[in-house]
Amino acid sequence: MTVGGGHMVCTGIAEYPLPGTGVFSLGGIAVIDVKTGRIEHEAPVTTLSPAGRVVTYNAVHLEVDGSVLRLLAAPDDGAAAGDSHLLTLETPLA
Repeated sequence: MTVGGGHMVCTGIAEYPLPGTGVFSLGGIAVIDVKTGRIEHEAPVTTLSPAGRVVTYNAVHLEVDGSVLRLLAAPDDGAAAGDSHLLTLETPLA
């Protein structure tokens, strides 16, 4: 997503192995300078879907609506109808 001023917004996850079995997934949102590739701002995302995946597991849509920043995500790759949910997260802009 291009946000103007030579910046873009990227989302994703990092997975860390847990002792024994399993992994811990940490999501994130970053604002990147397009010319330098440098991360200007970064924030962790820990919100999980009903299936237990961090919401930035798949691509997301970000939009500004007045004084609200909205994130729409469908993080689950459900094999059957109804296994994936569209999630909406919102936060006020300062």
